[in-house]
Amino acid sequence: MGDNHFTIRLAARNEGIKYEDETGVYRFRVELVDRTWTLYLPGSKGPEYERHELSDGEEARILPRITQFLGKIWYFGFFPRKYDVLVERTAPKA
Repeated sequence: MGDNHFTIRLAARNEGIKYEDETGVYRFRVELVDRTWTLYLPGSKGPEYERHELSDGEEARILPRITQFLGKIWYFGFFPRKYDVLVERTAPKA
């Protein structure tokens, strides 16, 4: 994969995002309420879905791509819809 090659897909009935680039596979929980997507951090990385805190470099590379993707989704390839996107950090589980 080249430096700018990446894929983003909604997964699990629009409850998750799968992001993949040359460094690996990342997954994040998302939620759509009243035309606003919320992306929850931290996500996971790798095939074992291990909890993963993004480094500064990962955050700078991945989050803008995901927020751009969620901000304008095309339905059936013809109908663009615009959404607000929030990034929210969840507390670690005890």
